Amino acid sequence: MDESNRTDRLPTMGHMTDLARLLPFVAAFPHALGCGIIVRSAERIDDGLRGRLETFVREYERTLSRFRGDSTVARLAAGGRGSDGAGADGAADATGAAEADAGVTAAFPRWTAGLFALTDRLVRATGGAIDPCVGETLVWLGYGVELGRTFRGGNTGENAGETETIDGAGTFPGPRSWDELDAESAARPQWDRDVRWSFRSAGDCGGEDRATAVTLTARRPVLLDFGACGKGYLVDLLAGMMRSAGLRGPLVIDAGGDLRVEGLRDAPLRIGLEDPADAARAVGVAEVGAGSLCASSPSRRHWAGAHHLINALDGRPVDDVAASWAFVRHEAAFPANEAAGGPAGTDASHPHPNADAAAAESSDAADPVRRFPTAVADGLATALFVADPAALRAAFPYDCALLGADRTARASAGFPGTLFLH
Repeated sequence: MDESNRTDRLPTMGHMTDLARLLPFVAAFPHALGCGIIVRSAERIDDGLRGRLETFVREYERTLSRFRGDSTVARLAAGGRGSDGAGADGAADATGAAEADAGVTAAFPRWTAGLFALTDRLVRATGGAIDPCVGETLVWLGYGVELGRTFRGGNTGENAGETETIDGAGTFPGPRSWDELDAESAARPQWDRDVRWSFRSAGDCGGEDRATAVTLTARRPVLLDFGACGKGYLVDLLAGMMRSAGLRGPLVIDAGGDLRVEGLRDAPLRIGLEDPADAARAVGVAEVGAGSLCASSPSRRHWAGAHHLINALDGRPVDDVAASWAFVRHEAAFPANEAAGGPAGTDASHPHPNADAAAAESSDAADPVRRFPTAVADGLATALFVADPAALRAAFPYDCALLGADRTARASAGFPGTLFLH
């Protein structure tokens, strides 16, 4: 995945004492997603739970990372080639890809259903300006495995599964001009047009604990990048695992500045909003007691002439927004027009094949906004670079702040913070 860069900071040292007192138990996964994840809890995180969280982080990357040659996403891009079907432990991998008459098909774990349902909604809400099929475009621009390794801090133990090339997926020729990039972007696959997903029956899932799995089919090999909301989605899944393990107290999960805060209404977390032009400065401050706050900026993911925040419609990096922050309250509900239309992915305006069955079998797919608020905030922080905030509010309950490339700042009335710039 193309992990968004960090533009938020946890509280200054003056507030860390209170945070340590309120949330004394910490589990750190320093190499997760290339940005690191820190979990702070009011209740003890025992070794068993920590081990399960770490194992799942590795499964998540092994499934969705476009920087790993052994991931399901990479094998989908390679048309099913480039893997012997073995997982990290040498066992048969139920998420292998295979080429089918109707295109290229890959089996994903059941936990991906909410991510795919949320992706459906983001693609529609932005008119296709957000699209995970941009993985190929990012490689054309130069953001391939090698540059990804540079951003991730080298080939550490956590990302040792990455390879320099992915058969058929990591060798896209770079465009010679912006006009050529426009043409390449117009020709590449599109999520709404060329990718479909649905649930598979239990008998086809290869056993393990996957009572249900998800089948994703593309018309041709395609390199998917779920960086728009993938980091926040992992945060939400980790929070769910902790709640399932019986932890009920206050909790903060920080994934490179994408934050999920629970149970701190009486002592809100004070968060500095980083200036994308100077990491040592803040352009504002936010206070969050219960909600998800995510940010996006090209300041830490840029290279010669380009950065990772691109408009999928033309493949070009966005140049009129410097930073964005999106906030989703955890009690937020669907807007009335969405609630009346049914679960995400099944509304009459844009039916998705088999999504009705998927929604019926999985609450993850049926209600991605309520279940995955950090993923929503993460996706919207990216979407704010390519879509109008008011248009996004018609599809999602959220608040936001924006810093323009001209250093003008604006925030919605419900945003839980203040920007110092005007």
